[in-house]
Amino acid sequence: TLHRSDLSRRKTERFLDEVDRFVLSHNGEKPLYRRAGPGGPGGAPSWSPDAKPIAVALLLPPPRGGTTVVLVDPNTGEGRDFFKRPGAFLGDISWLPDNSGIAMVGFDLAATLSNQVFLLTYPQGQLRRVTNDFNNYEGVTAGGTDEALAAIRSTALSNLYLIDPASDQTVPLTKTASPENSPVGVNIL
Repeated sequence: TLHRSDLSRRKTERFLDEVDRFVLSHNGEKPLYRRAGPGGPGGAPSWSPDAKPIAVALLLPPPRGGTTVVLVDPNTGEGRDFFKRPGAFLGDISWLPDNSGIAMVGFDLAATLSNQVFLLTYPQGQLRRVTNDFNNYEGVTAGGTDEALAAIRSTALSNLYLIDPASDQTVPLTKTASPENSPVGVNIL
């Protein structure tokens, strides 16, 4: 059961019974779109610039893990599976300003283990990776009139040390300055 709270009146009321995997509501009064089954959204939905479909990335947990991008018609509540990718966990979606695609962040087990930026073309439904490095990305957004994407990039650097238990002296075994050379994580052979 899903409850709605009105903090100004200190009142909580039952909003919806039998909550499914995902419920989308544009006015807080009634569900616009419901999706049954395990899993859930991979971030907030994104409304297209032409105010037609609302895109939602739904993630299915392992062992059958993957991503389904659903396009929901805001007038009828009808949803259609626009794109499916088994083995990929993509979310943080954002429509491009010209409505030509959806930017996404996540990882595809067939290609990378770090979160990368992807572009899903619309209406073709073709996925391509925009970034290709050892950094992690999150929170992708597309600017209002710019032809650019913005995302938060983070880098993890790891080094190995040898510690002598008798003397507590530490000797560095590696001196990593970039994630590509980090000894912990993914190595390219």
